[in-house]
Amino acid sequence: MGWKNWSYWLKLGLILGFLFGFLAFVNVFLVSDIEGPSSLIGDILENFDLLTFLMVLISVGPLLFLGIIDWDGNQPAWLESNFIFFSSIINFVFYFILGFIFGALIGWIYGKIRNR
Repeated sequence: MGWKNWSYWLKLGLILGFLFGFLAFVNVFLVSDIEGPSSLIGDILENFDLLTFLMVLISVGPLLFLGIIDWDGNQPAWLESNFIFFSSIINFVFYFILGFIFGALIGWIYGKIRNR
């Protein structure tokens, strides 16, 4: 079964899933010069810049959402030693799933409109 035979929701879900996942993965390395999540959150509060805020929120958001870290910057020991590695993996998976759901929904709607 080739790519052309796949349904629209699956195609767009995979495309947006990989796109969102890749961008979130790259974003972790763009903000990696800051040491750990407590410094990331402190950087937001110290000098508010919208771009910095969004980049940090994208990097730390899934970790906060999943309860791995809290707003005080407390984190488990396994994350403290390899923050960038684990947060990049978690971000890729989290945003891949989010992008896949978003893309599948758009592709499903597009497929319904196109096949009328």
